[in-house]
Amino acid sequence: MSKNELRQYIAMLKEIQELEDERLVWRNKAERWTKALSLTPGQSGFRDSYPFLIDKLQKVDKLLSERLRCLTELRIKVEVMIDSLDSASRRVLRHRYIKGHSWEKIALEMNYSKQRVLQMHSKALNDIAALPE
Repeated sequence: MSKNELRQYIAMLKEIQELEDERLVWRNKAERWTKALSLTPGQSGFRDSYPFLIDKLQKVDKLLSERLRCLTELRIKVEVMIDSLDSASRRVLRHRYIKGHSWEKIALEMNYSKQRVLQMHSKALNDIAALPE
């Protein structure tokens, strides 16, 4: 497990949130269009767009499912790696990579200076690098 993999984990979390937001937008459009279709039986414009909407929803759902599967695998790997460290290192890495907290928030939560938290983080990454794969 490397710092790059931890960064990849954070990036994937953000991507999943973006995909979930996009899925919500498309679902809301589907609901509005469905209501519009039921209120305007003679209109075909909405009906022509409906297959596009369904296709878009299915694509976003498929992509989201794949990303969630990858994220779950990576999260398990990250959790196992973090669990092998000492308590202080575990706390720093959980705050940073699992919860996505800023260095300032981690320092506040742990009652350390930001500089000390950065030192602990560096030590934790070195400890990770020393772990057998």
